[in-house]
Formats: sequence, C-alpha cells, structure tokens
Amino acid sequence: MIRKMLLSILLLVVTLSCAGSRKETTSILPAGEQLLLFDGSALDFWQPLSAEGALPALQNGVALLRADSPANGMVWFGPFPQTEYEVQVRVRFTEERTVFRLLFPIGEANAAAEFDGTEARIFNEAGALSAQGPCRIDAQAHLLELAVGKRLAIRLDGQLVCETAPTEFSPSEEFGTGLTLVASKGSAAVSSVQVIFL
Repeated sequence: MIRKMLLSILLLVVTLSCAGSRKETTSILPAGEQLLLFDGSALDFWQPLSAEGALPALQNGVALLRADSPANGMVWFGPFPQTEYEVQVRVRFTEERTVFRLLFPIGEANAAAEFDGTEARIFNEAGALSAQGPCRIDAQAHLLELAVGKRLAIRLDGQLVCETAPTEFSPSEEFGTGLTLVASKGSAAVSSVQVIFL
C-alpha cells in the first residue's frame, strides 16, 4: 500500500515537472534511477490497448496478454522518458508461435520491437525493418532488455541480439508517447516491467 502511494506521488511530481513538450521528458529521473512500472501485483497506471479492450487478468503474479481476447495489450500512461533509457521486461510465451511487441518512443519518433520466439526485429514507425537477430523465447521466463540511447539495442538474458542507430527513425504523431506491450499472436505472460534511466 505504501509502495503504491509512493509511486503515485512520484508519478504526480514527475508529471507536473514534465508538463509541456515531449522533449522535457527525456530525463525525468537522474541516470541510474529505476522506476518499476509493473511487479506482478497491480496494473496501476496501465490502460487497455483500445477503448474496447480490457486490462489483462493478473494470475500467479503475471499479466497474461492474449491475442485472441480484449486483453491483448496494455499501455503505460504515466510519465516515460523519450531517450536515454532501458526497458526491462520479464516475459514467457505460453503458446507456440506467439508474437510479442513492444512499442516505445525514441525522441520525437516511435518504434517497435517484435519477438516471435526465434527472432527479434526492430521496426520504425513506417514498418520498415531496421535490425534483426536470433532470439529464442519459450515457456521459461526470459529478461528482454531494450536500450534507447546513442544506439538502439535488444538483449535477451544479457546477450546482445541486435542493434541499430536510432537516427533511422523519423517523427510521427500516429503512435502514443509511452510504452505499449502487445501480444499480436498467441499469448505472453509478463511478470515485471521496469525502466532504467541512462
């Protein structure tokens, strides 16, 4: 309870201090600081992927995202950095042929990282492939790390999978300004999400 209250206060302070342009949110906390967005116990500050959607049910400390249900994704609506950050997501695939996506900001632009159980890919807003590499995700819990800074890099369980230059991305108003997690095929169990400020 105290933890939720402290997170609420921190997010309110950060929101008030970052009100204005998106550029002001690039360093909402000092380098090295971590902000836990989801710990398996509550979905505070998350919203469904669409107006018709629903937040995933919490079962045994995980949010189960299912492509064939209204609870296919979740969007963080609290303050979020635009650059110089790392997102860490602990996830496992609960069905074969699952496709899991992270939509995330890069400065004034947005991009997507996609994982299909055998490969990771990074796409820009226009859907053009920017980087790819082998990335095996299965029923075991894996740590996905997405670093956004001078280079855009994906690591799986600490091993570099692929990287690209973020200069390949251009501004657009189509995507949201924060972090979005989606199961676009199959289902994925997410047990934690945190952001680290670089």
